[in-house]
Amino acid sequence: MVRWLLLVLPLVVAAGSMAGSKKPPPAVKAAVVTVALLPLRAEGLQLNEANRLNELLRSRSSTSGLDVQDPELTTQLIEASQALGVHCDVNAVGCGVEMGKLAGVQFVVLGQAVKLPAVPNLARVTEPTIGLDLQLVDVKLAEVTRRIIGRLATNPDQQSADVAAAIQALFATDALAGVDLDVTPAGSIIKLDGIVLGPAPLPTLRGLAVGDHLLNATLAGHQPWAMSFPIQAGQTARIEVRLRVEEAGPKEPPARLLAPPRARERVLVLDFRNDSAREDLVRIVRDSLVAHLSRSKEIDVLSSDDLRRVADLQAQKQAMGCDDSSCLAELAGAVGARYVMFGNVGQLGALIQINISLLDVSTTEMKARDSFEIKSLEQVPQRVRAAAARMFDLPSDEVAETPWQTQHYVGLGFGLGGVVLGAACGVLTLVANEEVNPGENKSQEERAAAQTRLKVFGGLAIGGAATALAGFVVLGAAWLSDDP
Repeated sequence: MVRWLLLVLPLVVAAGSMAGSKKPPPAVKAAVVTVALLPLRAEGLQLNEANRLNELLRSRSSTSGLDVQDPELTTQLIEASQALGVHCDVNAVGCGVEMGKLAGVQFVVLGQAVKLPAVPNLARVTEPTIGLDLQLVDVKLAEVTRRIIGRLATNPDQQSADVAAAIQALFATDALAGVDLDVTPAGSIIKLDGIVLGPAPLPTLRGLAVGDHLLNATLAGHQPWAMSFPIQAGQTARIEVRLRVEEAGPKEPPARLLAPPRARERVLVLDFRNDSAREDLVRIVRDSLVAHLSRSKEIDVLSSDDLRRVADLQAQKQAMGCDDSSCLAELAGAVGARYVMFGNVGQLGALIQINISLLDVSTTEMKARDSFEIKSLEQVPQRVRAAAARMFDLPSDEVAETPWQTQHYVGLGFGLGGVVLGAACGVLTLVANEEVNPGENKSQEERAAAQTRLKVFGGLAIGGAATALAGFVVLGAAWLSDDP
């Protein structure tokens, strides 16, 4: 299978290249290094920030004398491989090697970028920065031959200069700066400029960019540790990391005093797709979701209307056919949303089908799905609210219980009332019947009065029975109309 892909995918990419250019590609000199730049894994960056960073890497690599593969061909390569069933993490070394073979390049550059907040108590981290980890993968050797970790400024001009320096260092041959860590206790998780290096102990790390760096260490039951330090070209810094055990608090602390507040998760609720349903019905479904989720103190809700007010991204993406996870993740990333909620509403006669999906943008995986059928428009808000509560696992006091509708109460009231009326009048009818019996020592007038009561109570007993029957029929019909 892999050999077949190695034969087919280069043809697919080459065909795309020939179709997009009328002129033949210029001859590549043998001494020129051919490179494919894979998209960075972005953590905490907005969509425009990640796009700018990837574009900076391409432009600075091209100006450094490298033969960089056209980004459109890289995208075609990734899409073609996925279409043929090759699914891998493009930021993993193994996947990068396979992509490099398919692209026919000597090297692949991959890595990640992490948004770092300012740390006021650290002298060299007083402003927000971006942690950058670039790895140079030799396709033929199938291994990482050089690595650069450093911090980028958020200022556009300085960031451009930082990226250019990182690319130059990545393809240079001189010795790189490094850091040797002495960490206690073992097992502490080490981060350098926001990049997770792994649990201690760690070997000497080579590949630090010249400049200031941020080092973090964490371990359960210990106080977090952090420091900033400068590094010079070719230098190896030696740093001792000592984590302190957290002091034990009171045995039974008040939960409301020690429990940290839960972060508000931002949810983007998109317009639902209309599959032959009424427009007002589709709008009610979306608005019901937004209204119900807005009541939660743990959720920050944005609707597609809010998104359009910020930018016209929704219309642009829909025009491009935005219905896959990656596209929805871009939409959510543009407004800082963790989740995207979307779905469709279909209608066939009186039957309404509603499908709701919840996408976790951080993993591009579906967190939850819900699908249900209803038979009346009045059921839409309550069923949608209940579905939203289940999907977000909201506390029980926030779950909207499905109340009985009017027909439930009417049916039950008439049914029970009819039973009581029928039973009472039935007893009175039996009493009146005894009084009408000729064997009783009754006067003619008393018998006539008993006869009248017999007719009245008998009629009421029959009416009560009929009322009970009708009430229970209404109740049964209401239950049958409920969504199963």
